[in-house]
Amino acid sequence: MVKGYFRRNHCSKEYVLRSKEFAKSTVASVINQIVIFLSGFILPKLILRFYGSDTNGLIHSISQFLTLISFLEMGMGAVVQSALYAPLAENDMVKVSEIVTDSSRFFKKIAGLLLLYVVLLAFVYPTFINNNFGAIYTASLIAALSIGNFVQYYFGITDTILLSAGQKLYLTYNINTIFLIVNIILNYILVYSGASIQTLKFVTGAVFLGKPFLLRMYVNRSYHVDRKARYNENPIPQKWNGVAQHIAHTVLNSTDYIILTVFSTLAEVSVYSVYALVLSGLRQVYIALTNSIMPLFGDMWARKEGDKLIHFFGWAEWLLHTFIVFLFGCTAVLLVPFVQVYTMGIHDANYYQPIFSIILTLAYGWYCLRVPYNSMILAAGHYRQTQASYLIAAGMNLLISSVAVLRFGLIGVAAGTFISMLYHTVWMAYYLSRNIIKWKFRDFMKQIAVDLLSVAVCMAATAFLKLKRVSYISWGVMAIETSIIWIVCMSIINLLFYRDKLLYMLSKLRSILKRMF
Repeated sequence: MVKGYFRRNHCSKEYVLRSKEFAKSTVASVINQIVIFLSGFILPKLILRFYGSDTNGLIHSISQFLTLISFLEMGMGAVVQSALYAPLAENDMVKVSEIVTDSSRFFKKIAGLLLLYVVLLAFVYPTFINNNFGAIYTASLIAALSIGNFVQYYFGITDTILLSAGQKLYLTYNINTIFLIVNIILNYILVYSGASIQTLKFVTGAVFLGKPFLLRMYVNRSYHVDRKARYNENPIPQKWNGVAQHIAHTVLNSTDYIILTVFSTLAEVSVYSVYALVLSGLRQVYIALTNSIMPLFGDMWARKEGDKLIHFFGWAEWLLHTFIVFLFGCTAVLLVPFVQVYTMGIHDANYYQPIFSIILTLAYGWYCLRVPYNSMILAAGHYRQTQASYLIAAGMNLLISSVAVLRFGLIGVAAGTFISMLYHTVWMAYYLSRNIIKWKFRDFMKQIAVDLLSVAVCMAATAFLKLKRVSYISWGVMAIETSIIWIVCMSIINLLFYRDKLLYMLSKLRSILKRMF
């Protein structure tokens, strides 16, 4: 059935073009996220080794406070992208120009507010944080870390949104990959030449100044955009309807660090950051694989291709759920052993946190489970209709984490994130089934039941695995053993419950391998 659908319905020129753009963006995104992943492991380890856990915790804490400036974006980025789908599909460059002009003006105001926020943060932050660093030391580090945020909002964000809506994200990813590699090299040079942490962050932040200029050059050459377009009616009518979604996103991604900064110590922030380093890296790899899905959903929605959208979403849902269970299930087994190896020789904080590790892994796994449902809601432009649920999820996370951290520390913060993610994922799937995709909600519940069964069986099957020696080689052997067991167990379970989808996926993999070799 699945195979027949794809053969019958996916042979048009539009589909072929979309498939090529989707494939290019996905490959470029995966490469970019691999480099980000490597950078995320290499650079914090350098900071831990040369500057200590407190400095590492301070950097992560400041970084999260700086991401709060995106709170002022009020969800504008996703709303702009949704507004661009229809005019791009219709090749209406007058409308595209109006949207780009309005968006650029908005983000330049955000950049101005960022400067004011950085100045305020530099004065206020050192007065309440529990650390041994001086006010000037901390303020100068805040200034160094703010460079990248300012460049993003003042120069590059509108062009990035336009390329994303036009299914050309691969260009953004390729440029970003180049700058990331240069950044890693510069970090090594500066660290081993004895540079201060402020100098390190100033120089490496300044490197990314070249990224928005390259993006602007491509957009100007490829799109006939009038950046001074005049308009009478508001070209982005839902400009303020993305507020709730953005508040939830900001809270869910930033507040754990902030709560720990206020109620705990920088050493605890550092411990959280090491575990989150692995999990956020995996989340970004997953998002890299799915980033091109939202523009594809949006394009199908704009063209009113209802049947294609429903079938494609059903297929994507199963594939993404299966991948998430495998990815984060293996991580639940391997995360604590990896942190033991990663922090070997670092004794200024307790990095052995098995219960915290499991709960935080569940939280990140549920975050990823919500991505296809969230992407479809945003692609369909259902901002106003869903904003209450986003605010509830954000409120749950804030309330539970703030109360639980006082008694349970790291575990309490992770529990707040997990519970809010669980609620929000189920709610979005229900809303989507009733208002957009219109498929049976019990199909979602069946998928969740199969996911939970897979986790239970695979965890039991890998319970005997232990880290034989604290080394990367020993951990690598354990990772291979874990992955093989999870693949075998999950294949058997999916063969029982989703035989048609599994066999279709295997046939596609076989055909890809034949073309490659």
